[in-house]
Amino acid sequence: MALKWLGDREGACQAFVEALRRDPWDQIARHQLEDLGGAPSEEPPPDPVWRRPYGFALLRAEVRVSNSDWDTYAWLFDSVPSACAWGDHVVGAYWEGTELESFKDLLHLEVELRAPGAAIVTHEVTGRIVRTGTRAFIIDWKSVPLPEEIASPLPAGRPIRVGGSTYFF
Repeated sequence: MALKWLGDREGACQAFVEALRRDPWDQIARHQLEDLGGAPSEEPPPDPVWRRPYGFALLRAEVRVSNSDWDTYAWLFDSVPSACAWGDHVVGAYWEGTELESFKDLLHLEVELRAPGAAIVTHEVTGRIVRTGTRAFIIDWKSVPLPEEIASPLPAGRPIRVGGSTYFF
């Protein structure tokens, strides 16, 4: 961005091309390159295999904020139990008073698992929300085929780029 702001069009184009080489799904680099008149290649399809050295769990929530708008939130975890606990917190803490049948219209929640050299696995868990005896909500994690551990967990403080977004653990 600094090269673009300084008026170095050629240098900025080269930098954005390099950013797209490193992360083909970087939407900011793609849009900036297009803005400069560069011609990025078509956005590639998602890679079905995670080719990075660290594994993690990513919990994503799309939350309805009005009749036609949704906000997206994501949380990064180095362990499956941590992701499950936070998923239970999300549905328990934020949705008190909601009818169970309303979740499909208000919340889309999924957990994505990435392990080095393995296929990327995503589980939609909104349909697995249940009400406990105390009328609180939790996710029936036993019905989701999750591994016990994440291989080569992401070290603390390490940023990770997924789908054009940067996440920190």
